[in-house]
Amino acid sequence: MEALPPFLLCFVTCFVLFCTGHPHSDDVKIHVDNESHLYLHLLDDYYIKDLRPASASNDTVLVTVDVTITAIHGLDEVNEELQSSVALYTSWQDPRLSWNTTEYVGLHTITVPASKVWKPELKLIHTQYGSYKHFDNELVTLHHDGTVTWSTHANIRSYCPLNIAAFPFDAHVCHLELASNIYSLQQVHLKFLNPTGEVTFQTDTVQINRNSQWLVSTKTLQGEILTVMHPESFEVVAVSVELSRRSTFYQCVILGPAVVMSLLVPVVFLLPSDSSGKITLGGLIMVTMCLSMKMLVDIIGVSRATLPNIAIYYAVTMVLTSLSIIMSAIVTSIARQGPSRRPVPAWFSTIFLGRCGLRRWLCMDMILPGDRFTSFSAMKQTENEFTETDSDVTALKEGQELDSKDLPKSVRVLVGKYQSETEPRHYGSEWTEIARVVDRLLFILFLALFVLTSLALLT
Repeated sequence: MEALPPFLLCFVTCFVLFCTGHPHSDDVKIHVDNESHLYLHLLDDYYIKDLRPASASNDTVLVTVDVTITAIHGLDEVNEELQSSVALYTSWQDPRLSWNTTEYVGLHTITVPASKVWKPELKLIHTQYGSYKHFDNELVTLHHDGTVTWSTHANIRSYCPLNIAAFPFDAHVCHLELASNIYSLQQVHLKFLNPTGEVTFQTDTVQINRNSQWLVSTKTLQGEILTVMHPESFEVVAVSVELSRRSTFYQCVILGPAVVMSLLVPVVFLLPSDSSGKITLGGLIMVTMCLSMKMLVDIIGVSRATLPNIAIYYAVTMVLTSLSIIMSAIVTSIARQGPSRRPVPAWFSTIFLGRCGLRRWLCMDMILPGDRFTSFSAMKQTENEFTETDSDVTALKEGQELDSKDLPKSVRVLVGKYQSETEPRHYGSEWTEIARVVDRLLFILFLALFVLTSLALLT
């Protein structure tokens, strides 16, 4: 028999389908596999996914939650946001999705798209501070007893308030708060799969940038169920993550130079009392601290709710440096008094140079170096001057006899000349000695302030 032309074959096929009609849906179900049959049976037109799986309006749906942090992508310090990825496991009972396994040849579970069934829809609270984005192609697993399990992955940018007071040794606890806030506490009740509320952290597969300055403390991951009363009470899944900063770099660049510069402030008072290098050293310390403060601001930024202790330490060091420059100028002025200076008041000398004065308590030498032979040198210089100018003294040295009336006059001239030259030197040595005592006292004071500020602000 000769074959029909293609156009005639197509016409005949369409005519047969038009006359016989499509096969009935019941006939189709007979020929499909059990899983497809179960899918059509569960998710028929009578199943409404927008309604809670509750038999009555006052029934509560119990939702079991388990959280696994899969990745910490970083911490945005400017916007105070934690970037992370989480795997969220939820489970609940939906009696509408149960079946008899004997009717489907021992089929116990079936996997369907998550968009086809009711879900608790956990969302990130305070979305104005972050974002919550689910991955695509999500599926749920249905069990024959009506249990529904949903495993989902999401990228989360959550609000994380930062307190950098302890910079660079600061640690921050960030909270991920998820809630099904469209349902009240009476409608949906949340509980952790793990009774202790411990949150899993996948250390084997976690993705952490090796160049990141943050360390994640897996021992402090903790979850809890909170109740929020605004405007209606609903429950919140709160997960706490602790991040600590890697401080090695900042110890070398920020903290170390600050301590060294602060230690140089009391060293200023170890220089000679009349040295102008004390003021120069203080000025160099001040300039260095200003540059270090600028570097600190560039690292941590200016829009901060809290002030780091290291910044306060810088400011205190600059104040101490300014005071050291002022005190150095005063001490140098005292040490450089000329021969016309006033004698030291008796009470002032007693406080600083007396038998029980500050000089003795500070374990300082009683006589300045070089003063031991001052009287002998002054006497010899005066004697030489009189040798050239006074003939009576010359005759006295050569053993010649002098009249008794001339001897007292020559001695009086000699003694008066000596006293007029040695008294200003005596006053000058006292003022210089007082300047040394003040320097030593200021050194101990500023050293104590350095130790106290360092312990109070840097530990």
